[in-house]
Amino acid sequence: MRRIIMLLLVLLGGVIVPTHAQDNWYTILYDWQNNDLVRVDATGATATYNLGLNENIFFSSQDLALTADGNRIAFCAVDYSSTAPRATLYLRELVSGNNLLEIDFGTAIGCKVTPDAFNADETQLAVALVNHYGGEDPTLDTSKPLWQLRVIDVSTGTTINELNADSPVVTASGMLIESAIMPEVRSFEGDSIIFAEVPYGIGGTPTVSAYHWLVSSGTLNVIPNGPWGHFGVDRLEATGEVAWVTQNPNLPAADTNGALGLANVIMLGDSSGQERMIYHNADWTIIDVRF
Repeated sequence: MRRIIMLLLVLLGGVIVPTHAQDNWYTILYDWQNNDLVRVDATGATATYNLGLNENIFFSSQDLALTADGNRIAFCAVDYSSTAPRATLYLRELVSGNNLLEIDFGTAIGCKVTPDAFNADETQLAVALVNHYGGEDPTLDTSKPLWQLRVIDVSTGTTINELNADSPVVTASGMLIESAIMPEVRSFEGDSIIFAEVPYGIGGTPTVSAYHWLVSSGTLNVIPNGPWGHFGVDRLEATGEVAWVTQNPNLPAADTNGALGLANVIMLGDSSGQERMIYHNADWTIIDVRF
């Protein structure tokens, strides 16, 4: 039986990220200081896989996706070593150290692959780009849309569908069309992508709008309620349950004294859409949840 393991810890400069495992479970830590992934199994045995990146290339532990067998990793990183930052998408085999894909997207200030970026059969991958803030910047290509959400064919590396700030459906949707956003993918199932409209470079936003993009037809609709616009959200594919972090204003909450939202509860929604609170903490701010 498949088990999904997730621990949220900071350990020796690495953050543990979600891993799908079989009976002999393991987890993977990202050592951002050395650009290594460290595999730790149930016995405590470790294996280290270097990602082959220079010290000026940056991405975080929340900006990557692992295949179900744990053998391939997809991430999008920005290289700040030259005058203009450039974004590159990587699909890498951990054991061999080979890059199956290495796609240069050109100048960009942000690039993101979320843990939910693969579709169910892992033949497609959704990647988000923030190309610029708008206005004039001689180091960036401001002829590009402010942001893009691309669907990549894993076997060929080609972009087979794209949604961006200039798409007519985006203009008609009521999105923040004149602002740089990061379209963070929350779910990619079949022909359907759900993403959150996250303002880029702005902290402290407790919730944002979420949208449902039907890829082949190109339709885009806002999701008025539910978990997808919250930060700290996860879906259990086997049951259709969704858990997310939010604030209940009727219950005590910790004072963050900073840019974090006042999240004090964890909610659980089942496949029928029924929602209930499963946890409350008045003394600490809850920042994430995983099955």
